[in-house]
Amino acid sequence: MSPKMTEPTDVANPILAAIADLQMRLTYQDDDIKQLNLIVTRQQGELSRLQQAMNQLRARVAALPETHSETARAESPPPHY
Repeated sequence: MSPKMTEPTDVANPILAAIADLQMRLTYQDDDIKQLNLIVTRQQGELSRLQQAMNQLRARVAALPETHSETARAESPPPHY
């Protein structure tokens, strides 16, 4: 074999190895992206539920009678004070 015939295969082997490595990384990245997407979707649902619950609590607090806090302040202290 002449040296010129071995050069292309010597150069091709590292290139093929690099391509195989990139393909493997891409496969793992695709899996990671799918898993992250599932997590983000689940967390968005949780955030939406928590925001809805918080809005309901705000509405309930706003609907509480204002006189409750005023009457608590106007009452005399218990006899044991």
